[in-house]
Amino acid sequence: METRMQPRWLLGALTVILVAGVGGGIALAHDHDDEGGKHEEKEKKTLPVGLYPLETCPLSGKKMNAEGDPVVYNHKGRELRFSSKDCIQAFIKDTEGSLAKIDAAIIAQQLPTYPLTTCPVSGDELGGKMGDPINKVYQNRLVRFCCPDCLKDFEKDPAKFLAKIDAA
Repeated sequence: METRMQPRWLLGALTVILVAGVGGGIALAHDHDDEGGKHEEKEKKTLPVGLYPLETCPLSGKKMNAEGDPVVYNHKGRELRFSSKDCIQAFIKDTEGSLAKIDAAIIAQQLPTYPLTTCPVSGDELGGKMGDPINKVYQNRLVRFCCPDCLKDFEKDPAKFLAKIDAA
């Protein structure tokens, strides 16, 4: 009896089908190399759609699933989702402006339910003696600080301070 090895591509395809069928969370992803301006498409495990905070693409204004699954784009380790590949091109052309739109949408969405009234770093009252709070979007989550120094401390160990927000 003769045994034959299956081609690697077949095993890979079966794995993708199995993972997509069981857990979902597979989407077309684009990784961007900010140095050379290139990006490549590849399959990538991503957050389930319910965990991504925005339901509407901030660049096109369309619902994320209006034309099929959202297109996932990785920008410096941050997962972003768009309604189409055209939005990725618009993002690349104006990254700073596009990030400002995305962050503004996330802040507007999450601010009403933000769980803390104090800075997660210093414990000082937000909007107290330090003035207006600083709103920062970190990995698609709103984090609020009392001052720029606390933002710098947060960036040294984000997980430590995110745990305080999660506990609240």
